[in-house]
Amino acid sequence: AAPTGTVRLVYSGGYDLQSNRLDLLLRAMQRVSGIDLHMIAFGYRDSEMQLKALAKELGIGERVVFHGLVRPDEVMGAVAQYDVAVNMLTNPQDHLSIRHSSVNKMYEYMAAGMPTFCSNLDSFVEEFVVPGAAIAVDATDTDSIAEGLRKLLSLRESLPQMSARAHDLAREKYNWRSQEINLLDLYRRLIGKEARP
Repeated sequence: AAPTGTVRLVYSGGYDLQSNRLDLLLRAMQRVSGIDLHMIAFGYRDSEMQLKALAKELGIGERVVFHGLVRPDEVMGAVAQYDVAVNMLTNPQDHLSIRHSSVNKMYEYMAAGMPTFCSNLDSFVEEFVVPGAAIAVDATDTDSIAEGLRKLLSLRESLPQMSARAHDLAREKYNWRSQEINLLDLYRRLIGKEARP
């Protein structure tokens, strides 16, 4: 485990290789040793079969471990056993809803205190990378992912600080209490605008 041994990535939840490019992550892992991937996940359609076959084809099958799913109330505890969470979500159709999405998985990772290795979607960069809890890459480009993995390895001693930052963000900003305040304020403003003649 980090900071001295293999960095153990973890992905949890469902995935579709058309939009979550875990396949390109595996191709990058083939080029970068010292990284393992643990999947507490399920693939839509044939994504899981494709990913397993690719890991074998690339000769990294022993570095990609498929675990069974856990109950929803066990996800954060299961994820927290690893070093870095991963999400290679992409936006091939350039949908606004994905570019500025709020992906539950990312907030679960944050609440579990996980540093995150993620795609460079605008919202991920703004909410996770800029505050210091994540490293972002172009998840559509194997070279970018490999470069990001090398950066992750070079920063392995900083993982505890990234983890602390994730905890801080979850506690201070990205939680139901803070969002409740934001939503109530928004509702008050909307109601106030409607009440005006």
